[in-house]
Amino acid sequence: MTIDNPKIAVLINGTWPSGLPTDDSDKGLLNTIKLYKHVFRNFDVDWHAQSWTNQRKRFEECGITDDVIEISYVDDPFPDGLPYDCMSKCCEIAFNPPGSDRVEREKEVRRDNLYQVGMIALRENCSIANTHMKKCKYQCHQHIQHDIQIRSIPNIDQYDFIVRMRWDVHMSSQFPLEEILELADKHVVGICCDFDQRHWTGLEEPHSSGFANQRAKKVGVTYEEYLPSAEHRNRVIRNNFYAVIDEDVIHYKWKLINEDPDCDNGYMLYGSWWEYWLSDPMMIFKPCDIQEKSVIDMINDEEFYGSEHGWWQMLCQKRHHVNINGLVALKRNTVTSYEDWLRVRKTGIEL
Repeated sequence: MTIDNPKIAVLINGTWPSGLPTDDSDKGLLNTIKLYKHVFRNFDVDWHAQSWTNQRKRFEECGITDDVIEISYVDDPFPDGLPYDCMSKCCEIAFNPPGSDRVEREKEVRRDNLYQVGMIALRENCSIANTHMKKCKYQCHQHIQHDIQIRSIPNIDQYDFIVRMRWDVHMSSQFPLEEILELADKHVVGICCDFDQRHWTGLEEPHSSGFANQRAKKVGVTYEEYLPSAEHRNRVIRNNFYAVIDEDVIHYKWKLINEDPDCDNGYMLYGSWWEYWLSDPMMIFKPCDIQEKSVIDMINDEEFYGSEHGWWQMLCQKRHHVNINGLVALKRNTVTSYEDWLRVRKTGIEL
């Protein structure tokens, strides 16, 4: 590694979503924190954990005491959501990135059926309360909490790397941290496992004919349709398979341990989609990447937009960024038992 013995700040923020267990099971929060600490065990790490004040009881129910990890709680400055639609701009940028031609971009998107049916549906419906966008007024709350947290940490410049993680991340105990830090030394890095199996197998047809279309049509996905994606994510994460997605052209650079020799012919995505997006379940960056203007100030000026584009606004204005397809996923997208799936579904969270 370019930096010897790097000093790392690990920031955990957000909430422990309803539907996920509060007991000490493998997918419970207590074991999740133990897993995080195991992954970082060989590094010089300071832990910084935060959530909203109204989530304190839930963390206590999960058995999280100061002996496990000390959590600071903050009040939500926008409890009723943002005063403007923070998502329309994201959809506009996705289909008309700066410096590109909208018509040509849409032709590009239509080459990939997943993004045709999924993201065109977002663009057309982003101002109404549909299945995907029903909480669009709250799509900036993760960003707000993270920004409050990072600006509260004294001497943030002392750290070589800052790692932001959600509370509900599923990852391997053998996560290749040193390898990813090498990449983060030169780039801002966002990490999330793509749910679509064809990006990993080179198949020409979607692995499930219904999954993307169900999302676009606002129809609930059945357990039978969901399960192949969850099992696939778990396999990818368990084996530490991943691909680096550059902002210009995506070249899938597969881990040599991948047992499938055809995987390096993976289905092509298009760089212009990712050029203004940063995957957020796990992000690695440096203090120099932090924007001078706070997220709250940007919101007050109606300059800030939600989802992955908001993270790009916060962290990708000073250095090149890449996204990693693989290594981590949200727990709700990796449950494989029918009972767990039903429990998460009851919360109304989209799987």
